[in-house]
Amino acid sequence: MNTVQMWFLGIVITCIGTVMGFVIKFVTSQVIKRLDAIVEKLENLGSITTSHKEQLQFHKERIDDLHERMRSLEMK
Repeated sequence: MNTVQMWFLGIVITCIGTVMGFVIKFVTSQVIKRLDAIVEKLENLGSITTSHKEQLQFHKERIDDLHERMRSLEMK
């Protein structure tokens, strides 16, 4: 290979490397954004689940109280 071909090959490889670097950076940033959105949704689901668990516990205690009042009224 002569010098001109080597320079041309070097320029082509540099251009391909630059384009690939840009594409990799872009795809990586899009994947990271999507993963962040997924994590945010999972955190929201976790807080909703915790809230529902607290509500279920409250309602269970309320039902238990109502059963206890029914039993005490039946005994009278």
